[in-house]
Amino acid sequence: LSGPEIIILDEPTNGLDPSGMVEIRRLINRLARDHGITVFISSHMLHEVEAVCTKVAVINNGVLLAQGEVDDLLKKETLRLELRVSDKDKAAGILSKLDFVTSVTVEDGHVEAVARREDSARLNKALVDAGIAVFSLIPRETTLEDFFMELTGGTSGDRSAAGGRRIHA
Repeated sequence: LSGPEIIILDEPTNGLDPSGMVEIRRLINRLARDHGITVFISSHMLHEVEAVCTKVAVINNGVLLAQGEVDDLLKKETLRLELRVSDKDKAAGILSKLDFVTSVTVEDGHVEAVARREDSARLNKALVDAGIAVFSLIPRETTLEDFFMELTGGTSGDRSAAGGRRIHA
């Protein structure tokens, strides 16, 4: 290439083995960092987009739903907390009454709560104080895939080759 300002890539790691995927990610990062080239990626592989891109846009059936810095969109200060407890239903009731918990769901085998990172100790204490044994409290950072599923209502990907959901970074 003769020093372009922008490179557009469609599914750049599709079909590659793991080492090839890592090499392409490194190449994309070097092009941006060392040569000041903007790399525009269109991809359904959201973990790849999250690993490489600093900004994303979510387009659904030709409509822009969200755009911005990845960290801003994923609200890195908020965590999904996966809790393994002695009494899921009682724990969910307690957690739903805490003003710093924004969401509570009971899943198969565990409870999920959404709260700020710094509130996880308070959340644990509230459960222990209520007599609930907390076997594990695992923080799960929001991924680009989580964000996409929430934004689009969890519906499936492309409806056709030309006009489905795509993440553009």
